[in-house]
Amino acid sequence: MSEPLLRVEGLQKHFPVRRGFLRRQVGVVRAVDNVSFSLGKQKTLAVVGESGCGKTTAARALLRLIEPDAGQVWFRGKDLLQLDTNGLQAMRRYMQIIFQDPFSSLNPRHTIGQIIGRPLVLHGLCSSNEADDRVRAILEKVGLQPRYISRYPHEFSGGQRQRIGIARAIALKPDFVVCDEAVSALDVSVRAQVLNLLMDLQGEFELSYVFVTHDLSVVEHIADDVVVMYLGQVVEKAPRPSLFQRAWHPYTEALLSAAPSPHPGLRKKRILLTGDVPSPLNPPRGCRFHTRCPMAMEHCRREEPRPVTVAPGHTVACHLYKDSL
Repeated sequence: MSEPLLRVEGLQKHFPVRRGFLRRQVGVVRAVDNVSFSLGKQKTLAVVGESGCGKTTAARALLRLIEPDAGQVWFRGKDLLQLDTNGLQAMRRYMQIIFQDPFSSLNPRHTIGQIIGRPLVLHGLCSSNEADDRVRAILEKVGLQPRYISRYPHEFSGGQRQRIGIARAIALKPDFVVCDEAVSALDVSVRAQVLNLLMDLQGEFELSYVFVTHDLSVVEHIADDVVVMYLGQVVEKAPRPSLFQRAWHPYTEALLSAAPSPHPGLRKKRILLTGDVPSPLNPPRGCRFHTRCPMAMEHCRREEPRPVTVAPGHTVACHLYKDSL
């Protein structure tokens, strides 16, 4: 088995909650708690879960756009969390991000040529005189006209802006790209075009993706492996075919049952979860899902489950299963 391109171990991010005139800390929001996963070369890892489960925070923390509190992120033989400012800047060329909002992620004061070209000059990949030619070539790669180089972001539609965001991400020829809900703000027809573009670029530029999404239809289309998060923790990890063939965790089963079926005549049994998602400020003791789980046992309320292997490459954190499976 080849060495993974990216390996995340024990990633943790807690946000302090301060109140009162003196802004004293009264608690912490456990946004990401002991998250671990790996990303293979030229593979797509989907991170899925409900809103507020911590998937975006985890993705941004591994890039150090948000400084994590603990853990290790191994990439190119180095732990990214131990790098100083200069070391981190040098590594940023090889890891990029496509943001969810194609409107706020582009500087309205800069032209497209400046948005895409300045990182090329900053990292020494070309001179200022050569940047425009490089930008025009990149724009063609993402399906935009080279003459758009002198235009500003407000002159483009949402789908075009997201293509500009993709162009900015691939311009430095990174090893992996975090796609943070990269298609959720787009119309359905445009979403399919952008997904196909990302898959084409993955083959051409040998990219790996960490794809953060709540849309399981997107996961089934683009992912090689899947990580399912709930309330800051990973509850299930599996290759995509294995997960869609059989989900072992009750939460994953509920997510899959809620996904629309592409076949109108095929009805799935819907699993309805009762209650609201608990607050990450005060997560439940034991298994964090037990307050909504239809199969919860007394043991689930006392002890936090450990991940167990239920199939090749497929692990689940649930007291329903034992390591002997």
